[in-house]
Amino acid sequence: MQKLKVTFRVAILLLMFIKNSYAIVFSSEDTNYLNNSDKKEFLQKCNKNKIEDNLECLNFLGIKIFLNSYKDEKLTKEKKIIVKKKSIKYLEYAASLGYKDAYLNLGWIYSNEEFDFYNLEKSSNYFKKAHENSIKIKKNVSENIINVNQSKLSNSNKGYVSLAITLMEKLFLYYNKGTENNHFYLSKNEFEEANNVYKKIIGKSNISDLDFRDIKKKVIEDNKI
Repeated sequence: MQKLKVTFRVAILLLMFIKNSYAIVFSSEDTNYLNNSDKKEFLQKCNKNKIEDNLECLNFLGIKIFLNSYKDEKLTKEKKIIVKKKSIKYLEYAASLGYKDAYLNLGWIYSNEEFDFYNLEKSSNYFKKAHENSIKIKKNVSENIINVNQSKLSNSNKGYVSLAITLMEKLFLYYNKGTENNHFYLSKNEFEEANNVYKKIIGKSNISDLDFRDIKKKVIEDNKI
């Protein structure tokens, strides 16, 4: 019985440690790092709820603060790093509770050589954590694209094609980097399997070559792949 009590106490301490490790305190002052449009949207959607419990809002706040600070020429380099670290904390908290978009945003941040946080290993880990959800997304993408109107590609399906391109470009980056450095973030079989799924998605989308090029160009510009 004594052993059981000790084990129980240790378990409680571990849970408290984990909770405190991921604890985050939302500061309303952080919304000042958003541009006017994003701040308005955030306050409309998130102000009435307890922010710490709203993973969508935390993810929105984190990625928007990051992007806005990256573009803000008024901030010094040192201040930008401080603000970006703050934004990453929001994303990491949302990711720690399983929010898929936060995993993808962190994966993107760490994959971009233009940022101060470039780290392919971290990026790869975040994308791998989103892998199970991405498999479900791929299935939904395929099902939705099969039902696309043959005469017109809807905006929602363009979004699916855009997502497919984004994921494949990142996988291509990991595969090439791994091959160059003999550090395989992605095996050849995994890459080929993903590429086959990607080709099927694009093939069934009924998208024109012109639309495909436009979407791919926008993906590369937006994500700076």
